[in-house]
Amino acid sequence: VTLNSNKNKIPDKYLRGEFNSFTGFVNETCGFGVFTNMKSNQIGLTGDKVNPGIVINGEGNLEVPVGVAFKIFNNINVGASVRYIMSYKADKTLHYTELSDLSDENLTDNEKLSIMNVEKAVGYGINLGTVMELKKLNVAMSLRDPISKVQTSKYVKNSSNSYELTDIDKKSLPTNLSLGISNKPYIDGKQRKFFWAVELENILSKDLNGDG
Repeated sequence: VTLNSNKNKIPDKYLRGEFNSFTGFVNETCGFGVFTNMKSNQIGLTGDKVNPGIVINGEGNLEVPVGVAFKIFNNINVGASVRYIMSYKADKTLHYTELSDLSDENLTDNEKLSIMNVEKAVGYGINLGTVMELKKLNVAMSLRDPISKVQTSKYVKNSSNSYELTDIDKKSLPTNLSLGISNKPYIDGKQRKFFWAVELENILSKDLNGDG
């Protein structure tokens, strides 16, 4: 007789969701903002009744961009922005032992983050863009992250048996190019009844989320 059978298996049911917010200031020549994103990729129960586990796979992201834009000709606008990036990601299946450890009041916050396999990333990225205003159309091009740097780190036990944030990798973000075209929303100061836009993203075909 085995206890780890389909009868004892816990149905894999996960909670997935995403929350986004933005606050900032934008005018014709400059702007700044704060973007926040919280994402639950997979949170729920897994395993079996003998050894159940809680899957925690989620992330929180913060981006603070500052940008400028100006005309170089009557019908051509160019712009650039630099943004600060910070994110926390957790990807761990917690079983009884880990859950018991997390409830220990003597554990430091860093040790709990280590148990949950939390990874922190901090860095910056630069974006460039241009918009050409034609008689009836607008044509836009943006280059995302031609220059960027991100430092990733994890909470690791050191030689004195305490947990500290330790750098594990330094990398650049994928560079990507997007093109867009639209009709003008206003003609002779009057708003169009019909507005359309088409965008071709990720023309350089780089893997943006590392999933292959």
